[in-house]
Amino acid sequence: MHVPNALVEATKQRQVVLFAGAGMSYGALGILGRHVRDTIADDIKKDYPDYDASWRSFEDVCDEYVALNDRQTLVNRLAGLIDQNAKPMANHVAAVKAFRFIVTTNWDLLFEAAYRQIGQHYQVLSSNADAPNFNYDSHNLLKIHGSVDRPLTLIATSEDYEAYPDTHGQLLARLQELLHNNVVLFVGYALRDEHVRRLLTYIRRQRQQWARKAYAVGFFDPVRTKLLAKREIEAINVAQRTDRPNAEIEDFLNELLTRAQLPKNHAARREANVMSTSLIRVSAFLLWTTAVGFGVFCIPAINNVRNGRDIPRVLGYPAYGAGPFERHGMPTTVPLLSGFLIVCLLEALAGWLVWGGHRSGALLALALLPFGAVFWWGFALPIPPILAVIRTVIIVMQWEALS
Repeated sequence: MHVPNALVEATKQRQVVLFAGAGMSYGALGILGRHVRDTIADDIKKDYPDYDASWRSFEDVCDEYVALNDRQTLVNRLAGLIDQNAKPMANHVAAVKAFRFIVTTNWDLLFEAAYRQIGQHYQVLSSNADAPNFNYDSHNLLKIHGSVDRPLTLIATSEDYEAYPDTHGQLLARLQELLHNNVVLFVGYALRDEHVRRLLTYIRRQRQQWARKAYAVGFFDPVRTKLLAKREIEAINVAQRTDRPNAEIEDFLNELLTRAQLPKNHAARREANVMSTSLIRVSAFLLWTTAVGFGVFCIPAINNVRNGRDIPRVLGYPAYGAGPFERHGMPTTVPLLSGFLIVCLLEALAGWLVWGGHRSGALLALALLPFGAVFWWGFALPIPPILAVIRTVIIVMQWEALS
């Protein structure tokens, strides 16, 4: 099987964007766009028996369905036609192993299921609001036509397609950036999808040309191969197999994995991911322990100081005070206690973010260290520094696992 060496090298460097089309999902779902079109048309025929969808495009049928009903009814009907519990095929699993960035026009949840199957953390971007979540350090699934589990994100009507640059500007900017700066591999596409062609044309006009190489995997005759070459896309022809659906795509991706020396068996990686997640959550728990365990007494302490009473005592010791602050002439005051309370609240927020696997939480936890250290020293609190050392070591060790 021919796998270009330039594609292998780019895959090794994690600099390939997979652009996945309906052909990758057909074997698992058994439906294509025309099947969905015909089902929607059958609904229209219930009221208009002479309705003929044979000469209408998918967009035409969706437009007319909306004219008879409304858009929300349409997207809910479309979502109901896609099996949300379908199991991913081997080509989906191979894809999520090989590529950090996957772009797809498919609505289904097969890539998400493949990520979960190998224990890989990932994030989905299926609407404009999701675009800020894009992170080069994590696995990103850009579902540019929406996702079946969020019906309102589905792109189906001509109005949806025509307004796309306006309604999905941020997501489109991310797509432009990815396709311009990485090698692009089209799989499961005949590259006849009108909206995809328009998007690619739009990007080419913005960026002038591909900065990196672009490939398309499939069955292309000489004429189609020449057309792709004119568009600066190199065709990679694979032999069609009939023994099982999408076998040829699976073979190609596995060959690419082998050549790029990426692991096919992710059992060890899955165990490592579980361990990594556990450690990250330990650090989150330690953040919460410090925040709650030592911040909870701030409110009664502030109340006591404000009313001229003594600082509350815990196990016979003052909760705050009688430490270096007071020995250096800095009494325990409401502003001092309020400052410590703010640090504790921010530590609780950092713990929540770290628990969710967000690197922003780790950055916040590290940024709070010097502020917390001043209060721990000044109030003579011996336990928080120990917990801080442990959680910081964990955060540094698991930095790459955070997104």
